[in-house]
Amino acid sequence: MDLFGIPGDLVGLILGWLLGLFTPIIAGRFQRERDRRELVAAIRAELGELRITMAMVAHEFQERLGPLDDEFLDWLIVALTEYPGGDPELPKYVSALQAFRALPLSARPRRPRVASEATLLQQYRLPFLEANLTRLGICSIPFQQGVINVKRTLDNFNGDTTSMLGYFEKTFDSSIGPNYKVVQANLDRAYPKALRTAKHLVDQVGRLLANGT
Repeated sequence: MDLFGIPGDLVGLILGWLLGLFTPIIAGRFQRERDRRELVAAIRAELGELRITMAMVAHEFQERLGPLDDEFLDWLIVALTEYPGGDPELPKYVSALQAFRALPLSARPRRPRVASEATLLQQYRLPFLEANLTRLGICSIPFQQGVINVKRTLDNFNGDTTSMLGYFEKTFDSSIGPNYKVVQANLDRAYPKALRTAKHLVDQVGRLLANGT
């Protein structure tokens, strides 16, 4: 049968050619979309884990600086409650914080400063994101920007904690003599900045995760 005056066998050839031309394009588009969804889901999962970690780091910093006031506790409880993971210990942690929050400020005990505070001054990484930075181009521009901003903030936090760890280690150096107080003062001043960066990172990731992909 002719179509628009074109012989039927020629129409079949044309349709077959078009199908062969566009099928790989369509299939490739579906594959890219599947790759994008999988990449975004994996990055979001890693960022969710980072968010919970940095919330707990902020808790440790705030506890060191004191006090654990209502504003900070409310912020922390919300951040932990929003965690999408399945950690069975987290609800217990949140319940303990809520019970602590119910105490009058004057009745809230402060944990004494101990040498193990150096454990707070760690480097935190996003290994999956770092391994897949070159693939971010398949994601939406807002998602790319949000992820890069988070990584930049984390890099800043890691830079701060590296400096702080250097100060902390110097406090055990008997050779610094009268400079001990200067070193300790530098360390004490650095903690509030690291706390602000940790909280900012938690909020930054929270906004990114809330805004989808």
